[in-house]
Amino acid sequence: MASGIRHVVVDADGVDIPVTLRGNGPLVLLLPGATGLQTGYAVLIKLLSADHTVAVYDRRGHGRSKEKEPGTGPLSIEQHAMDAAALIDALGEGPAHAVGSSAGAVVGVELLARYPDRLRSLVAHEPSLLPLIEDGPRWRTWYDDLVAIDRQVGTRAAFDYFFAHLASNGRGEQAPVTIPDSQLPEWSIYFQRELTEIVSYEPDLDQLALDRDVLVPVLGADSRERWHGRVVLELAARVGVPAVEVAGGHLAPVYEPAAFHRLIQDNVALHQELRAPQLS
Repeated sequence: MASGIRHVVVDADGVDIPVTLRGNGPLVLLLPGATGLQTGYAVLIKLLSADHTVAVYDRRGHGRSKEKEPGTGPLSIEQHAMDAAALIDALGEGPAHAVGSSAGAVVGVELLARYPDRLRSLVAHEPSLLPLIEDGPRWRTWYDDLVAIDRQVGTRAAFDYFFAHLASNGRGEQAPVTIPDSQLPEWSIYFQRELTEIVSYEPDLDQLALDRDVLVPVLGADSRERWHGRVVLELAARVGVPAVEVAGGHLAPVYEPAAFHRLIQDNVALHQELRAPQLS
């Protein structure tokens, strides 16, 4: 695959999804989290593209991946995983190494469970798998309240409530997170159409166990006592793989891009020959 920056558009089940490719080397598909935009993780993308082909995209319903007839209904994890599989197929460089954080990691877990042949590895950083932990129902109620705040008060209030409770800069401190008003519509789509789907998603643990050699569950060092980290430890225990710890917290790919880059590099080197296409 050529180096530099390339742009392609993939038809994924009726939605045109723009994909940006950078660099040259093993294919790494970054599964967008939160608002689903490919503009996230800018520093991490720059680091990875030095020796990998990095593919980033706008998730269905966000950015330039708008539905031809915009809807208001839920955007399911199953649909997002189907889209990711379609991107890997269209790029023609699979199986891919997929990397997801938070909501992106939930999509990655479903991608591995449903389309295991598309992946050489999956780095799943703190997927929001609330059904796996004992206090999941309490947090599910918290998220229901968040959705209601967005609907009844406004997206700015919902965003502030969201990050005041969940964000950390990896040193046990509150991370300053601000966004311009122009980004609020994307957050509202996330809150209203995706968040409930994400936090209620139940992974197929039996299927994941069959492909445990592909799965790399990751938690931030600052998340070990938070529910995000406990989810990772529970997922790893149930599937039968070790959890990997990286510097930072739930926003480690943003606040600790160098450490996250090293983790991905090590993972790609370990898994590159796994499920390599067979020569005929």
